[in-house]
Amino acid sequence: MRKTKLSTARLCRKAWCKNMVSLKIGNKITALILGAALIFTAVMSAGCGANTRHAMTVNGEEVAAGIYIINQYYAAGEAQSKFAEEYPDIDMWEEGFKHDDYQLDGVKYSDWVNQRAIELTARVFAVEAMFESRGLEFTPEELSDFNLNADSKWNDDIYMEQLQELYEMYGEQAFQFGLGGQTWGEFFEEAGASRESFKFVELNADKAAAIFASIYGADGTEPVPEEEWLPIFESDYIRFRMVAIATVGEDGEELPADELESIKEFAQEQLEIIKEGGSFYEARQAYYELISDNPDDGIYDFDFDDLYSDMEDDIDEIEDIEDTLDLDEDESDEDENEGDEDSDEDLDDEESEDDDALEDEELVDDENADETDLEEEGTEFNVFEELDKELEEYININEFPDNEVVEHILTMDFNSPEIFQTETGDYIIMRLDVLEREDVFEEYRDLITINLKSDEFDDMLEESARVLLDTAIVINQSAIDRYKPRIFIER
Repeated sequence: MRKTKLSTARLCRKAWCKNMVSLKIGNKITALILGAALIFTAVMSAGCGANTRHAMTVNGEEVAAGIYIINQYYAAGEAQSKFAEEYPDIDMWEEGFKHDDYQLDGVKYSDWVNQRAIELTARVFAVEAMFESRGLEFTPEELSDFNLNADSKWNDDIYMEQLQELYEMYGEQAFQFGLGGQTWGEFFEEAGASRESFKFVELNADKAAAIFASIYGADGTEPVPEEEWLPIFESDYIRFRMVAIATVGEDGEELPADELESIKEFAQEQLEIIKEGGSFYEARQAYYELISDNPDDGIYDFDFDDLYSDMEDDIDEIEDIEDTLDLDEDESDEDENEGDEDSDEDLDDEESEDDDALEDEELVDDENADETDLEEEGTEFNVFEELDKELEEYININEFPDNEVVEHILTMDFNSPEIFQTETGDYIIMRLDVLEREDVFEEYRDLITINLKSDEFDDMLEESARVLLDTAIVINQSAIDRYKPRIFIER
């Protein structure tokens, strides 16, 4: 079977599968769906009656009720968005609000959620059939990695990300929102779904993303040509390096005059250093050290060691590479000297030494291909230049409308660092050519391809799910009646 990269699948999933349901497959696999042998373990939490352990059957095979329950969660999310569109003036979070007082598409709110959950469950099995029919599979290593990640998510706090965002906005008041304190596992088990069902749906989303890549990706059956996606990358994205230096305190008020003058002088000094060949990484580090050494200045209050621990690991790794290159050069010099002193040694010994040196050189080349290429081109390998590359930003300008920093970057020349001042900060910025680094093309090609083709893919799968519902699925109404969407609707 054809192997697929789980990392590529996750990239696709990250970009367009937040709801884990926006994927579709075409009519061309309808026959395969109808004939597929789908075997699924009926797994539910203890206490469920035998007639409600499965939500439906697909070609006679029982589908665990937990899979349907998890899709209720995603259906409830869709219902929330749809409600906001249909009733823009109604606040569903007001005390006393009752969802079933309203209709979606002419159907009672909770009934709409149940029906959508059935459709989403059908989509899950359309994905399973397509994944198999295209000869795709994940490697054992990828599946092991997936299991670790899925188990980790099962134990993650379900609201931690939202809580962190609210904390940034509201400080300690964020804790008044009542978020946090429950894991995904506890959340779904409370609703009646097991870890096995959770992992099944999670892996199914990765499979859907892999299918998308197998069709529209660079090596897919219907790849998006470069002349279609590259102009979008060039026109819609900007690439830059930046150091953001706050000129206001934590309360949003401008810093005292003496501190403001000091911080602006610092920004100007760092700009001059960068113009003389200094790195943005070093400028950022200098700034963080400056404000962390003065914790009472009211600018920031967080752990800078944690913030830059990853970058410090990168420095260690790159310095190890340099040490290896230096060591190889030193050993080569020593071998030369020894050759002068022992020129009367046998030719066989000299050839053996040459072979050993060649093996060492090949080993370094294999481990440090990028760095060796730089040396061959006559460019000195620079640790901080590599770190600056890691800090580079690529953003889609359409996602930041009316952003004054983005608008200014669009007016800048390439490779000309400058300071852009706003009411809240001084930004040391250097705009770069977005087409210069081919090593990042693959990732953005995938993202742009997703934007171009996800709707088409979504429509294909929706149609296949409908066919599956009409011809191969038998609903267990007892289970549908038992598992109410209330727990998800009221969240």
